[in-house]
Amino acid sequence: NNRISGTASATLTISSHGVGHENLIHSIEGDGQLDARKAELRGLNLANVISGSTQDTTSEPIASAQGTFHIANGAISTSNLLLENSQGRFQAEGHIDFSRALDLQIHPSIAHTAAKPVAAPPGFLLRGTIEAPIASAPSLAPQTPVRAATRAR
Repeated sequence: NNRISGTASATLTISSHGVGHENLIHSIEGDGQLDARKAELRGLNLANVISGSTQDTTSEPIASAQGTFHIANGAISTSNLLLENSQGRFQAEGHIDFSRALDLQIHPSIAHTAAKPVAAPPGFLLRGTIEAPIASAPSLAPQTPVRAATRAR
């Protein structure tokens, strides 16, 4: 489909076991690394979501997306996907399951915001599906414990 575009390279190591398509799909496990440039998810303008604007629905490419991911239990999970666009640098963590459902938290990168004296843009949640992504503001509950736990590893 034409929902995702851009240039990407990745390394992937996977294993699976069982007999039949369903058993093989459900037992997939592995790890990978992604490096994407000018990535675009059509219909989702991250710059508008981050700034809170609703004026332009044209997608803006993500200048770069880099990180590692793990595949298990029918989902692709990440805790260190770095996204960079015109609004700054962001970190994504969460998962995309094999049914294409999104469950990602995207927040300003700590390294990026520490170097800037201006207020950091807010984080947001990316839910829905790859075909119909939905971006929304997170609840007011602090996300620091999640970030701290990820950094402590």
